[in-house]
Amino acid sequence: MSNKNNDELQRQASENTLGLNPVIGIRRKDLLSSARTVLRQAVRQPLHSAKHVAHFGLELKNVLLGKSSLAPESDDRRFNDPAWSNNPLYRRYLQTYLAWRKELQDWIGNSDLPPQDISRGQFVINLMTEAMAPTNTLSNPAAVKRFFETGGKSLLDGLSNLAKDMVNNGGMPSQVNMEAFEVGKNLGTSEGAVVFRNDVLELIQYSPITEQVHARPLLVVPPQINKFYVFDLSPEKSLARYCLRSQQQTFIISWRNPTKAQREWGLSTYIDALKEAVDAVLAITGSKDLNMLGACSGGITCTALVGHYAAIGENKVNALTLLVSVLDTTMDNQVALFVDEQTLEAAKRHSYQAGVLEGSEMAKVFAWMRPNDLIWNYWVNNYLLGNEPPVFDILFWNNDTTRLPAAFHGDLIEMFKSNPLIRPDALEVCGTPIDLKNVHCDIFSVAGTADHITPWQSCYRSAHLFGGKIEFVLSNSGHIQSILNPPGNPKARFMTGADRPGDPVAWQENATKHADSWWLHWQSLAERTRRGAEKSTYPPGQPRLCRWRSRPGHLRSRALSCAAVAAMRAPRHFFHDRVERMPEPYIFRTVELDDQSIRTAVRPGKPHLTPLLIFNGIGANLELVFPFIEALDPDLEVIAFDVPGVGGSSTPRHPYRFPGLAKLTARMLDYLDYGQVSAIGVSWGGALAQQFAHDYPERCKKLVLAATAAGAVMVPGKPKVLWMMASPRRYVQPSHVIRIAPLIYGGAFRRDPDLAMHHASKVRSGGKLGYYWQLFAGLGWTSIHWLHKIHQPTLVLAGDDDPLIPLINMRLLAWRIPNAQLHIIDDGHLFLITRAEAVAPIIMKFLQEERQRAVMHPRPASGG
Repeated sequence: MSNKNNDELQRQASENTLGLNPVIGIRRKDLLSSARTVLRQAVRQPLHSAKHVAHFGLELKNVLLGKSSLAPESDDRRFNDPAWSNNPLYRRYLQTYLAWRKELQDWIGNSDLPPQDISRGQFVINLMTEAMAPTNTLSNPAAVKRFFETGGKSLLDGLSNLAKDMVNNGGMPSQVNMEAFEVGKNLGTSEGAVVFRNDVLELIQYSPITEQVHARPLLVVPPQINKFYVFDLSPEKSLARYCLRSQQQTFIISWRNPTKAQREWGLSTYIDALKEAVDAVLAITGSKDLNMLGACSGGITCTALVGHYAAIGENKVNALTLLVSVLDTTMDNQVALFVDEQTLEAAKRHSYQAGVLEGSEMAKVFAWMRPNDLIWNYWVNNYLLGNEPPVFDILFWNNDTTRLPAAFHGDLIEMFKSNPLIRPDALEVCGTPIDLKNVHCDIFSVAGTADHITPWQSCYRSAHLFGGKIEFVLSNSGHIQSILNPPGNPKARFMTGADRPGDPVAWQENATKHADSWWLHWQSLAERTRRGAEKSTYPPGQPRLCRWRSRPGHLRSRALSCAAVAAMRAPRHFFHDRVERMPEPYIFRTVELDDQSIRTAVRPGKPHLTPLLIFNGIGANLELVFPFIEALDPDLEVIAFDVPGVGGSSTPRHPYRFPGLAKLTARMLDYLDYGQVSAIGVSWGGALAQQFAHDYPERCKKLVLAATAAGAVMVPGKPKVLWMMASPRRYVQPSHVIRIAPLIYGGAFRRDPDLAMHHASKVRSGGKLGYYWQLFAGLGWTSIHWLHKIHQPTLVLAGDDDPLIPLINMRLLAWRIPNAQLHIIDDGHLFLITRAEAVAPIIMKFLQEERQRAVMHPRPASGG
């Protein structure tokens, strides 16, 4: 991809990111209805239609004769290639398209339809004309040049990208390479730790980097539909790091990613949880109040909280910063085109039926709001030019969405419909009516001139709802760039104005223009109101952590030791799907063997038991077996690892086979200083465990085979199930595994849909290539001819409702392995996880029949 093309995609990404609008979804029914209205209009006004057809014919004649002056808009970068203006054929092709598009828009715009129908018709026509742009075809001159430059490879690469997106992205062009980033590795790298959690959120405290910090802390509240690390994308764009350099004690909320079990979480649920986080911050810092920053829907939540505090007479928030947050929902944008009572009720009904609103659904709606920027640009880049999707941190974050609980989504819809925050006591949260005129803390509101999601005029009106001192700042950026606005950008500008007339345009005309970032202005205002600075009582880089008392009915929070903080390095283990224990018992190491990196996790145990080595299933990262490990005797030392191309292990350049993997495993054990181990293999990992036990009998004391088979010589499951298993889609698209889990895993997954959501939340995809290499490893492989040579004591575990590996295959293993016993579990394919508490004692009894500590097996002398 050329730097110029990549820069352009990044610019558009920065201006067109997902914001929270409660009216999710433009129903297909509404689009079709508008399309029918457009078609009927052609019949209802035949003279009007004929007039515009004639206009198009005249302009087409001028185009063919080379006399047309039609040209694309100056900011339309699709037609920047010189061929569109210099080549006569391409110029006529472009002008024909422009004439056709203009006449269609003029035709519907000058019709006698009501204004609302005209706007809807223009939207539908725009969808059609932008899809049929000449740049979206193989005749695009940039695509033609690329084809000849690469000898046709760009076409093959484009078809490959198209096939991947058809399988993995619902047919939409991928906006970003999702495998290029990892939170804690190259995103969200500022040091910190979780210092408090409840059912709804985790509170992260960033480590101070200055000798002194200001007494009053800052609490950052991100949108519920997006993840917290937008405020710490990279060192250069990190608002969190900027605050730390400015001596701010900085905390941030990480919202739990809800499942349908949390469908009843509403706005009051989030307010109650946020109140606990505020109390935790104040207890940790010893401050009597704090400053708060909320972005987008996080700003709505913060606003409701300060309104609630005002109603109960508490002054815990000194100043509130609102970033691109709309409270006055009188909005005029494209999403509102199709809003009526039926649409709103349909949106609420949809989310209540599902239990949650998927962030990916919202992303698709906003993509079709701006199809050129968010769809067709990537169509050209990925398919016509054959480029990989861009590597851009903002796009990664924008695609890394979460879910909204149905009740909270319903609350947002009601707020959109009734606009309660502009009227005293029209909104009630946590049992108290909200009147924003009673909120007297300082308000600092930021909006963007190019923001199509939260229009700046609406943000301006929203800032005037409060009763305290107001500072409104207008940035010259789009939605996300109005937040990520670090100092030093020569193009950055912002406006301020002391006078605040009711008309936003009047304010803009008299506002003062400033160069550089609004961050500087924000910080200078904060400096004026400081209560002073306190001397840090802890070394920079190690936050003061507090053992916070839980309130009745809430989980008890734990303080993390300095060693745990150092081991974390960055807040990368913060949960998004369930409240759970942090993995402190595990020692994570990356083993470097030649060109291969192997990620390992060891749960230390006692010396009287032989360590247990786990071979995981296809595509499964080591975190997926943590529930099973935790059910085992804590005295048992357990070793888990990600095979090449899975989880945190690197993907090899070439495919591998099971004998090579068994050898790599033995070398990994040497590196970790283990001699003899017992081994357990699950599903695909069961084949590798068989190979390891056969090739290295002196290293494998006992063998456990769970839900596995003898390879190619087996009784297969149903073809439909095997076909679904053959695709890596369930490991790269969580919504897919939620749909197919009951079919491929059976057992408890058929009875409890939440299991699939929980399973999907633990997946750490290593990429599709790694999955295909695993499939290749087992292609044609079988152990049937040497199973009789496995003499280790062997426990074969089978699920009686396993769609992938029918029970007869485990019976075959138990029959062919001389020293084997069979135990049948009343569950499906993943009984090791779903029935961990029942299966673990069976395995422990088998392993403990002989209590013996492993002794390091002597390594062969070099040179034979």
